[in-house]
Amino acid sequence: METQNNILTIREYPLGEWGFGLFMLAIAGFTAIGASGDWSITLIAGVAGLLFLVVGTILVLQADRVSGTLTIRRTSLLRHYVREIPVDNIAALQLEASRSSSPIYRIVVITKDNETIPFRTGYSSGVSAKEGKVKRLRAFLGVGGEDMPTGGILSQATSAARQLFQEQQESLSGPEAEVHVTEGVHWKLQTVVFGGTAVTRWFSPDQQCPGGFVFLAQKVAGQAAAVGGLLGGMNKLFYHEIIGMYGFGSEDTPGLDSASLPAAFDPQLDPHFSVFTSDPQAARQYLAWSLAALVDWATRYPLKQMQTPGKVFGQLVVMICPTGTYLASMGKMIPEAVQELTNLGVALVKGK
Repeated sequence: METQNNILTIREYPLGEWGFGLFMLAIAGFTAIGASGDWSITLIAGVAGLLFLVVGTILVLQADRVSGTLTIRRTSLLRHYVREIPVDNIAALQLEASRSSSPIYRIVVITKDNETIPFRTGYSSGVSAKEGKVKRLRAFLGVGGEDMPTGGILSQATSAARQLFQEQQESLSGPEAEVHVTEGVHWKLQTVVFGGTAVTRWFSPDQQCPGGFVFLAQKVAGQAAAVGGLLGGMNKLFYHEIIGMYGFGSEDTPGLDSASLPAAFDPQLDPHFSVFTSDPQAARQYLAWSLAALVDWATRYPLKQMQTPGKVFGQLVVMICPTGTYLASMGKMIPEAVQELTNLGVALVKGK
């Protein structure tokens, strides 16, 4: 964001799309190396990666008080869009929520001719950042608009979906607010929602990482991770997205901007998990005594490139942060799965 006396410029890069595209191309490369006649996964990952790189759009907004215009520029490898809007014709500048069940939004200009002009054609998460841009532009240009209602960060549909998923999980494992104790470790289950999909999290406040975080994401056995150069930088952005998918926010991830993917973290753990952390030394300390439990989990519940429908667990992620220790996986969990997750969580908290 750049501000001169009479010009405000906001640039927004599609880091998520670029990061995911490069990640998919990396998967295509890894599978191509190990392919034995079946190139379908390589082809799918390669096409998906190229598609995300091609459609990723750079957005540039320029508000000019001298000329009295707001200019929207969207540029991708496929197209270039420019729209200049007279400030005198702007009736409102505000957020518009998607009609889907996901809490996603876009910024729109509503003209006095009742035309709705979006900054981006698609919707995305990150409502706080979007609200900040809207308020900055309103103040700079002297235009109005409606703020999101108090408590309106989640749409009513998303809140209803989370309530439904929570009730379904509680019917399987008991009240979410109930605190359990296993081998002296206090824990409970939490339900969050990502894109209309339930995420079940096992949470214990008994082990925390003050001032930093350690995040583990299960991967396909033997899959390498890019830790340096441009690909490594984009891979970091991909982990920012994963962390948000599992419901973790800024209070869980201090030092996120400087977090890294340590190279060759541990020869036992590396084939099964990627480690993304703000403090590599703390990560080694927290995980030193629980490597065997994590490797055992990955051996019994391996992550496949193409997951089989009906599997008990998908990808496992682990977060050790200032608020506690979390283990999470997509979907609801039967009691046997909760017990398995609890066994691993207790092992991590107790370091055994």
